[in-house]
Amino acid sequence: MKRIHVIIGIVIIFLGFLGYIAMRLAMRDAENTVVKGLAEENKAENIPATIAKLKELRDSGAITEEDFECTKNKLLERMAGA
Repeated sequence: MKRIHVIIGIVIIFLGFLGYIAMRLAMRDAENTVVKGLAEENKAENIPATIAKLKELRDSGAITEEDFECTKNKLLERMAGA
């Protein structure tokens, strides 16, 4: 009986881990879609407004700090090169 409880516990932990991985992948896809949408939306080069939108998304948790910094740096490089 104890073995069954251990096996069930391991299976539950494994399923929880798989659920977490699936959620993170879905969130990453959503973040990438948001970042790409912002880039497409701002081809008119309103870079400061785009960075402000990115900051709002970061503050709300929609994108990660890493995504924010990476996209912000790309936008600033584009602005410096323009």
